[in-house]
Amino acid sequence: MKKYILSILTLMCGAVMFAQLNTSDLFQFGSGNISDVDQIGLTNDSDVDQMGNDNSSDVDQLGTDNESRVHQGIDWAP
Repeated sequence: MKKYILSILTLMCGAVMFAQLNTSDLFQFGSGNISDVDQIGLTNDSDVDQMGNDNSSDVDQLGTDNESRVHQGIDWAP
């Protein structure tokens, strides 16, 4: 029974470690900028860049291998 429980815990830890392959990069310069990024799934990637004041973004990713790029603000050079 002890080996059975340890095996289940090992599998659960492996699943949690694998599920953490989502990345989100956020750069904000200015004041009053707001960004909300929600990622559910595997290997999602989000990049939010906000320049200036009072920018707002909301990114929701559901599933696998999603990518998003948000560039907001004045004189933004990609």
